[in-house]
Amino acid sequence: MQRMLSFQMGRGFGESSEFVTKRMCFSFLFSVGFLCLLGGFLLGRFASDRTIVMHERRMLQELQGNGLQATKDLQIALLDILNASSFHEDFEMDSSVQNLRQQGVNGVKDIFADLSIFRLNVNETKTSTVATICGIQEQDRYVVLSASGEGFDVAITVAKTLDNIYRNKGWEPKRSLIFCVFLGSTDFCNEKFLNHIKPKIVAYIAVHGNAARGSDEIVVSGSGMVQATILDAMNEIKYYHKNLFKGVHSPNSLPRLNLDIPHAVLSFLNPNSTSQNIEQNQKILAQIVGLAMWRLSEEIFFQWDPKYFTEIMNKALTIIDLKELAESKENLNETVTMLTDSITNFNSDLEKINIMKSLDVRMANDKLIDLDRALLCSDLSLRSKTDFTKLKILLHEPAHVVKMNLNEICNCYKAANKILLDQAYCKMIFTDN
Repeated sequence: MQRMLSFQMGRGFGESSEFVTKRMCFSFLFSVGFLCLLGGFLLGRFASDRTIVMHERRMLQELQGNGLQATKDLQIALLDILNASSFHEDFEMDSSVQNLRQQGVNGVKDIFADLSIFRLNVNETKTSTVATICGIQEQDRYVVLSASGEGFDVAITVAKTLDNIYRNKGWEPKRSLIFCVFLGSTDFCNEKFLNHIKPKIVAYIAVHGNAARGSDEIVVSGSGMVQATILDAMNEIKYYHKNLFKGVHSPNSLPRLNLDIPHAVLSFLNPNSTSQNIEQNQKILAQIVGLAMWRLSEEIFFQWDPKYFTEIMNKALTIIDLKELAESKENLNETVTMLTDSITNFNSDLEKINIMKSLDVRMANDKLIDLDRALLCSDLSLRSKTDFTKLKILLHEPAHVVKMNLNEICNCYKAANKILLDQAYCKMIFTDN
């Protein structure tokens, strides 16, 4: 009996020990699995958060300096390559129409077609060649270079340089770039080919005819934002060409284009001057155009410092000294002051926009483009009513005719100012949601 009891007790203890061991094993495995799952979750979340933080830091670095700081070294490379470039090396333009057509437009087409950055986006007519570099963020916003005559080499050299940076540095523009070269005095790019995309052109830069001939002064005319971008580019390249060109002549000596989109036309002064260095002048124009196109494509917000606008207005109004026009002149001055104050406030308000919200940024840029169009104040023939080159001609007219034109300019600026004072827009964009 005692043996049987001892045997049963021993058996029972063995089964109990076996049962506890299995339970402990399952519990241990479950605990280990849970800890692994929890650790994996926490590690994944940490890695995800870290990735987001790194992405945000990278984005903020790319957005510094209005989106231009991250590519500062590439901008310097652009200017250095253009400064070392030679001109008239690919083709010479003959005086005959047939040779112009064969060596001019066809020559440009062949050159553009060989550049990787265009990805075969090259179109040709009998009198023009158009090549497009598609943007990677805003493909439907275009920066256009329109070139003829001595502007051929400028367009080719800028395109080659951008292709060089594209192939060696992997750079691609944020907004699309269009190179349009044409023969003759009629701007085909403006009048025919680009009609279907005109509302989407943010800047149109023109280098036409004998733009590289003349003295050591450059004249730039056009709408406020694009003109200011050209002038900023000119100031930046001056150290490349010390003593070679003095700077900017009064823009009131060069008429604007008959174009109701933001634009600028630039040329060296006095094309009939005997002291000419065409190749050197083309190099200067190429650097100005290349840097301006780069910034207009890459910057987050389009920039417009109203100081240039104020300087131009002051120069234009100094030639009006008739007593009968004193009141109209004063009204125009007051309107310009209000407009420049509104532009300054608008630039300050841009700092309140969340640059990570692309729609808000795009709407702000579109508003500035609308302002630039309004300041051109084009008539039915697309002539700018605010172009001060006609003031010299108007001053020979009776005082009441000049007064009427000054009042019309004043009304144009008042209408433009209303765009900036659109409270509904400001509330929608500048309020943090």
